[in-house]
Amino acid sequence: ALNAVQLAQERWRANNAAYSSTLGTGGLQLSSTSSSKHYAITISTPGSPGDRTQYTAVATAASGSSQAGDGECAVLGMRMKDGNLLYGSASSGTIADTAYVATGNACWSR
Repeated sequence: ALNAVQLAQERWRANNAAYSSTLGTGGLQLSSTSSSKHYAITISTPGSPGDRTQYTAVATAASGSSQAGDGECAVLGMRMKDGNLLYGSASSGTIADTAYVATGNACWSR
């Protein structure tokens, strides 16, 4: 699901001056849940207002899904920043800014 967001963001940016800040109507035309319904998907465009040269996409395991008990990998994130794609994960809540790395994230290497 996060790879679909990344591909849609690149298609969006090819036709617009910035990344999209929404998944649904008026944005990427993607669902806010993964096709398996195991994850809720969100995107945000951090930075100063109007600066949409970066984005963060996060997949959070849905309560009651088989992924909810996935230890340190219940929350997966992908961040485009300064032209680099970074990956992060957390056991719950939000992913710390320092958790986003280019390589070596245990949850993304599976």
